Amino acid sequence: MAGFAQKAGVKTGAYEDLWRWSVENPEAFWSALWDFCGVVGDKGAVVLERGDRMPGARFFPQAKINFAENLLRRRDAGTAIIFRDETGRERSLTFAG
Repeated sequence: MAGFAQKAGVKTGAYEDLWRWSVENPEAFWSALWDFCGVVGDKGAVVLERGDRMPGARFFPQAKINFAENLLRRRDAGTAIIFRDETGRERSLTFAG
C-alpha cells in the first residue's frame, strides 16, 4: 500500500490517508491504480463517468484492453488468486498454474 501511495503522490502510506485521497480524487486514484497494476492497454481519456451514481458509474469507458493478454502475461510462481471459503479453507493459485 505504501508503494502505491508514494507513486500516486499521497503524502503518507497510512490506510486512512490513502482512503481519503481515493474518495476525494476518484479519477486520480483509479488512473494511478491502472498504472500501478501495469494494466496492458489504452485507458482512454476518460477515467470515470457518472462517478456520483452507484450503481451507474462507468470506469474507463473508452479503455481498450485485451483481457487474455492481461491474464496470461505472467507465467511465474507469483500468487494470482487466493480463495477462502466460509469455513476458513484456503487455496492459492499461481500464475504458473
